[in-house]
Amino acid sequence: MKNWQINQKMNQIRTALQSISSLDIEAYNFVYVNNLYTYFPSYLKNENIYIMLIEALECLLIAIEEKNIEKIIDLADCLHNLPISLVENHFFVPKEYWNREVKYYRKKWDKNFLVKVQRHLKE
Repeated sequence: MKNWQINQKMNQIRTALQSISSLDIEAYNFVYVNNLYTYFPSYLKNENIYIMLIEALECLLIAIEEKNIEKIIDLADCLHNLPISLVENHFFVPKEYWNREVKYYRKKWDKNFLVKVQRHLKE
């Protein structure tokens, strides 16, 4: 894979956010800057972690498109500690994360949020 392809792949979230016409360019100017990645090591060996992250961010993007501020805040609260938790637990999602952050979001917004991924991660 060439560097420009890697950079394009690494900036997918920014590119998706750029397509939201109602996004305030001044407030979210960082969205319109594509980072240049020269090296991206693959630390995650478990494909289900990638699937989880992608699914979670897709849910966040939908909430943003819906302009549902309360849902955006709740989902961001649910997700913001996930990267740290993954690193601190050797790329394993601890039971506490599911029982605290995800449980609250499921109860309030979507009972099926990350359920399939959680099952695959337990296997």
